[in-house]
Amino acid sequence: MEPGGKETLTVAGFATLAFLALRRWVPRTDALHGAQELGSLRKPAVWGMMLVAALGVASIFAVYTFISPFAWRLNPGSRI
Repeated sequence: MEPGGKETLTVAGFATLAFLALRRWVPRTDALHGAQELGSLRKPAVWGMMLVAALGVASIFAVYTFISPFAWRLNPGSRI
């Protein structure tokens, strides 16, 4: 099934409802500022963990890409 205008508007509606609910029920606080959050990017350990996470996600995509042709060859009639 190809997504059309109706599905797109439904997803946009749910996203709008979620945004409004978050604005309504999440308390405002001055405890954290954006500059403080971004300041953690100065630490090499943070960059190292981001690199490890990126390589982990990329490796999963690489494995699925490599295995996919073999899986389809073993069971060609099982299209999802």
